[in-house]
Amino acid sequence: MALLAVVQFVRASPAAAGEPFWTRHGRAVLLIASLFAYILLLEPLGFLVSTFGYLTLSHLWLGERRWYRAAGIGLGITVGLWFLFDRTLDLRLPIGLFGLPR
Repeated sequence: MALLAVVQFVRASPAAAGEPFWTRHGRAVLLIASLFAYILLLEPLGFLVSTFGYLTLSHLWLGERRWYRAAGIGLGITVGLWFLFDRTLDLRLPIGLFGLPR
């Protein structure tokens, strides 16, 4: 995700050459900053809370207009990833605030 945000940041359309920096690159900078915040909050908040929050907010920032749809997508992806990594592959994820007992 960070690599794609950097690519979007570097690539500028010719029509947008006269626009201000934040108009052209605001979303990419926001995604990079939110990815670093996600990494920092992963351990204290846990996988479930931080991943759900990151995915929901990133969908809203990228243009999803309905909050309940962004929250549903974030919840679905979070539960799917948790099931894949924690239950199927038996990898230990950070439990944080609302960890599920094993």
